[in-house]
Amino acid sequence: MGVKRVVDVLLNAPADLTPAERMVLIAIGENTRDGDSRRETWPDFNAKELAKRTGLTGEGTLKKALQRLAKRGLEVRIPITVGKDGRPLYALPGKQCRYRFPASLEGENTVPPSEAEGGNTVPPGGNTVPPMGGTQSRQAGTGSPPTPPPSTPPPSKEDEDPAAPSNLADRRQQQHDDLADAAAFLEQLPHPWTIGPVTAKAMAPDLLQAIDSQGWDLDDELTAKLTEKPGGINSYPPVLRLRIKDLPKRIRKPAHVPTQLPPWCGECADGNRVAAQQGHLRKLYDADGNGRPCPKCHPTQTSHAA
Repeated sequence: MGVKRVVDVLLNAPADLTPAERMVLIAIGENTRDGDSRRETWPDFNAKELAKRTGLTGEGTLKKALQRLAKRGLEVRIPITVGKDGRPLYALPGKQCRYRFPASLEGENTVPPSEAEGGNTVPPGGNTVPPMGGTQSRQAGTGSPPTPPPSTPPPSKEDEDPAAPSNLADRRQQQHDDLADAAAFLEQLPHPWTIGPVTAKAMAPDLLQAIDSQGWDLDDELTAKLTEKPGGINSYPPVLRLRIKDLPKRIRKPAHVPTQLPPWCGECADGNRVAAQQGHLRKLYDADGNGRPCPKCHPTQTSHAA
C-alpha cells in the first residue's frame, strides 16, 4: 500500500490540479507498493478499477483526466506499443492499460514553511517582493494605510469546467488525439475484421460519434460487439461501417459480487485492508512484483470458491 505516495500527491502535486486529476494520482499512488522503484500499480489494477476508485465512471471523464495529467508532464499510463504514426498506445483489444506513479512527485516535502514559522517564502534568485505581512509592517511604520490585495477576477465558464480545454488549440489537439485513438483501435481489430490505416481514418469520426452517444469505450466489449457473428459475411469493411453507424446503447453488466468471502488473512495484498472486501486482491507478491493467489484466503484457493 503506497501511503507515502498518497502523501507525496498531497504535498508535491501542482496546486492547480482539478479534483479529478488529484483523485487519479491518489488512487494510483495508493495502489503501488512503497519502496518499489518501478512505481507500478498492482497487476489487477486496470482502467475499470481506477474509474471505480475515483468515481470517474461517466462518459469519457477518466480519459480526459488522464490526458490533462499527461499535458502537465504527469503521464501515469504505461505504453503498450507505438502506433504507425509514432504515438504511444496505452490500451489495445485484449490488453488492459497499466499505470505508473510519476517520479516527479516523489521526494521530500517541497511546500515552503509558513510565515508564522519564520520561513523565507521567496526562492533563491526568485521574486524579491516581500510577503504581505512585511509590506503592511513598513507601511504602518510610515503611517500609510496597508495596500489591499488585488481583487481576483471572476472565473470564466471555461475555468469553472475542469474538463474544458483551455483554448481552441487545446480543443483541436484533443480532437486530433481522440481521432487517432479511434483509428488505432480500428486497425487493431482481430482477423478477419482488420482494416488498413486509410479506412480506419475514414471510419474514426463515425466511431467517436457512436461511442459518445451510445455510452461505449474503446475496450474489449466494443471489440466483441463490432466483430460478433462473422459467419456468412463476404466483405467485412462495409459491414463494420454499418455496425458503427447502428451501434446500440451499451448495457453495462453489473459487477459480480461474491455471495461470501473467506476471512482475510491480513498478510497478503501487501497488507492492504481493501483486500478484506475484495477477494481478487488477495495475492502474494515476489520481489519482481509478480502475484499469485494467496493459499490462505484467496476465493479460488479455499472452500468458498464456487
